[in-house]
Amino acid sequence: MVVSQGPAAKVLVEESRSAHMVVGGSRGHDGFEGQLLGAVSATVAEHAKCPVLVAHGSDLPAGISIAPGQASVEGGGKAGPAMPSPDRVVVGYDGSAEAALAVRWAARHAKFLDCELQVVHCSLWPLLTSDLGPVKGIEGSGLQHQAQAILDEGKAEALSVAPRVRIRSSLLYGLPAGHLRRIAEDARMLVLGSRGIGGFMGLLVGSVSLELAATASCPVAVIRFDKNPEGRIVVGIDSSGSAGVLSIACAMASATGADLMIIHVIRSHDRTAHEAGGGQGAARRLLLTAAHDASGLASDVPISQHVAQDTSVPRALLNAARGAALIVVGSKGRGLLRGAIGSNAHAVLHHATAPVLISRQLEPGGTAGNVAT
Repeated sequence: MVVSQGPAAKVLVEESRSAHMVVGGSRGHDGFEGQLLGAVSATVAEHAKCPVLVAHGSDLPAGISIAPGQASVEGGGKAGPAMPSPDRVVVGYDGSAEAALAVRWAARHAKFLDCELQVVHCSLWPLLTSDLGPVKGIEGSGLQHQAQAILDEGKAEALSVAPRVRIRSSLLYGLPAGHLRRIAEDARMLVLGSRGIGGFMGLLVGSVSLELAATASCPVAVIRFDKNPEGRIVVGIDSSGSAGVLSIACAMASATGADLMIIHVIRSHDRTAHEAGGGQGAARRLLLTAAHDASGLASDVPISQHVAQDTSVPRALLNAARGAALIVVGSKGRGLLRGAIGSNAHAVLHHATAPVLISRQLEPGGTAGNVAT
């Protein structure tokens, strides 16, 4: 037993750094009795560095983890291995049509990348009620059963398109953004539907997806449409060469067998676009260097280059990406709001008619670039 002084939540989060699991009650001292998690439990579940087990009296089945993505509940209710393989694609599933499309896309690409698929469902019900058990005399009833059924449905969607893919399933409780961010921390990729995983609490389209695209430590794919799965992969690079973004695009092209188009956009109102030796000439030199680097990364991939000139970078990129299977873009996120993706990536996400893969361009020492073959 450890005796510490200080605010309970802060102490528990600190102790979780070296713990296998934190166990607590559901009501704390501040919550609405029988309705919401207590303030301490909610804070610990959000910030702990290990799984968190929150017990609702005798109503919550043993082994249910309100956790930062380390423990999982497999079909049948038994806890899976504590640490999933980092060689995996993580996908969120909430039972919606948008999430089903994301799961199918994730399953196919997990197969292409030869890695495990982790299907995650985050249920909000334990935040609202402690009555999760079945209704007496009604088989298959109860919120716990419903949550497991949604997770099983997600697994079935994955197996329908990739029957041999290795699948891990995780049933977690609480708000999805924090769970998914942690569970995908060392994953190759996090895949989301266009409406996020927020259910009725995520009324703004894409609220969870936008948050995770801005804050996840791995590349994030947002799947709004998947009309051209056999199309090319289009990657946008800026004047820096966008080495991390290019590397991810090459890995995806090599894994899927798709052609790769590298595009750089010159802003029409940029005065250097019309100067001798600048603009088009500099863009072509940038693309030649990028194509050379891409050939070294994916020697089996046909590579093309395209210079576009437009007042809008997102519009030029989207025009070039018509018929594409995937658009890969970076996001520096240097806007007014911390944790927000850049304006170009934001516009592409909202208007693309193909899946979009966002790779944040972090400061030195960052890790948002895990896709590899």
